[in-house]
Amino acid sequence: MPKLKELISVVLLTVLALLAFSLALSARVYGAEYEFTQFDIEGAYSTGISRINNQGHLSGGFFVQGQPGIGEGFLLVGGKLTVLRYPKFSTDTGAAGLSSNDVIVGNFWDRAVTGKKGSFLYKKGKFSEIILPIPVAEDSELLVFDINTRGWIVGVTPDQRSFVLVDGELHFVEIPGAIGTQARAINDKGQVAGLYWGDDNVTHGFITRVGSEDDFIAINFPGALHTWVSGISAKGEVVGSYINDFSEPTGFHYANGTYETIGFPGALFTFPGGINGAGVIVGGFTDADGFHSHGFVAKVKK
Repeated sequence: MPKLKELISVVLLTVLALLAFSLALSARVYGAEYEFTQFDIEGAYSTGISRINNQGHLSGGFFVQGQPGIGEGFLLVGGKLTVLRYPKFSTDTGAAGLSSNDVIVGNFWDRAVTGKKGSFLYKKGKFSEIILPIPVAEDSELLVFDINTRGWIVGVTPDQRSFVLVDGELHFVEIPGAIGTQARAINDKGQVAGLYWGDDNVTHGFITRVGSEDDFIAINFPGALHTWVSGISAKGEVVGSYINDFSEPTGFHYANGTYETIGFPGALFTFPGGINGAGVIVGGFTDADGFHSHGFVAKVKK
């Protein structure tokens, strides 16, 4: 997997190229004015928001002040913060996806004791491990990124195949010409969004439906070298980040052929993570010093 994927937290052929080209020609780019609110967990030295659901509830992760390398997940509902740590000695827990009925999926890593990596589902105060109906080696890394209200889960197998897990049945997300994909988000309509790359190591975003190539849309921020998508709303609007040869990652929002940039004022990096049906965008940004990260909530100014 190209080094670029490491920038993404947690990271191509004729038909697709023609589609991407046609989208780029018709795409409009503008900078909407956003009202940003910084978000930090008290006592944390780094915070990021991964999702916001249609009730305005938030999920994400943070690193504990004075305990380097220990990551915690969180759920914020109506001002009440629930800290998430996967049981059985886990030292890293990340809340990646959040449904509109407050079910969370994420990933854990027990670095201190067993070295075990895995994925979890959190519902009504209880954790359960996500097990795929295919063999997965103990030392390999399964990653899940999102869940919708129907309970459909998207993620990536250790060999970089994107999947949708539907009622225990595995469906793979296939993009012609791609050598690697990451399904990062899913909405209640079953639209899947994420990123893919080919032999040229150029990264593109996408929106698709499992088993329906006719619904495929390539997402390429105009003029950017690399584009990736991290979140999708019930309306099919997406957010993500893009990068050029010598630029830092910048956020964007895409809807109906129109791209708009999203950058937290004064930030070095901006990484939008999710968007809800009301168009509220959440994510993370890094200070200009490059050492401290914070969450953000962004709304379009009226």
